[in-house]
Amino acid sequence: MRRLTVLGVVAWAAIAFLALPLIVVIASSFTANGDLSFPIGGFSLEAYTRLLSDEQWLNSIRNSCVIAAAGAVVSTTIGFSMAIVNVRNSYRGRTLVEGVILAPLVLPHAALAIALFSLERSIGIIGSFFGILAAHIVITLPFAYRPLITAFKRFDQTYAEAGSILGAPPGRVFRTVIMPILKPAIVISLLFTFIISFDEATVTLFLKGPNTTTLPVMIFGEMQEGTGLVVPAVSTLLITVTIGLVMAIEKMVGLDVFVTSEAG
Repeated sequence: MRRLTVLGVVAWAAIAFLALPLIVVIASSFTANGDLSFPIGGFSLEAYTRLLSDEQWLNSIRNSCVIAAAGAVVSTTIGFSMAIVNVRNSYRGRTLVEGVILAPLVLPHAALAIALFSLERSIGIIGSFFGILAAHIVITLPFAYRPLITAFKRFDQTYAEAGSILGAPPGRVFRTVIMPILKPAIVISLLFTFIISFDEATVTLFLKGPNTTTLPVMIFGEMQEGTGLVVPAVSTLLITVTIGLVMAIEKMVGLDVFVTSEAG
């Protein structure tokens, strides 16, 4: 009993330690000077006023949202297609194909950024919206592929066969039998790729253009210049959006999909 009590105290202390920086950031967003310190020195909405009136910040938020959303959809679509091919077919070079898909997981992002910079400069899309989007698709593809290939390996083909035996055409079987079963993996894939793309800064720093700055790059620049008054407000909005995404996932597929073991 005593051991459980000690473990409980340690667990709550760890939770408090992780939550404290978030509380400091949120509180700092309501101060006039925007310092990341606690306690705060007075209440003010100046940081939010500046954020909503600064076109550079608004553009960076729009760019990040569009790139992350488009990248998530494209990465999940490619990952879904590759998962089907690799589960249903055995071909020479399959291991190599999977290695290429998963390579961004192990390659240093700085090295990957240099490689993508050289490639995109040679084809003339460096600094463009599509150049950054293409790079984000490469980075996020492994995070789309892994949950989908795992879901396909677990999928019981007898469900699809039962639908076919009952007279359903292949398209209907795919839409009404296969897709609902794979829905949690698809949602996880979209969520992971969106968050990773939205948060990506290293590669984007190499590829950004004058009109394609993303939010993480903007935050990095503001912190470097020491004028980060708006940064706590932006961070608070990101925390709010993240909580909203978690609640949406809980409603759609349940958070237990994140802790289900691969062997389960």
